Amino acid sequence: MAEENLGTFNKSLISAIETAAKSSPSGSDAALNAVKTSIAAAAAAVNSFSKAAQQVAEFTDSSVKAASSATADAVKTATKRGSTAA
Repeated sequence: MAEENLGTFNKSLISAIETAAKSSPSGSDAALNAVKTSIAAAAAAVNSFSKAAQQVAEFTDSSVKAASSATADAVKTATKRGSTAA
């Protein structure tokens, strides 16, 4: 949801910059292009961070599930050994 909002904000910002570029004095094209490039780079960085966070969350989830399963198996094994030893 935040990614969608950021994407919409970026599109609106780029549109506003392009509108400003139409009425800006000559020679300001380089500055406006630099701003647009900076916005695009920031959006790409946010996208990369978001993907990395998603991967970390998925890895953590699978690790917790694996650890829980291993713990349950160990308890079952210990319980079986304990009941056969008695």
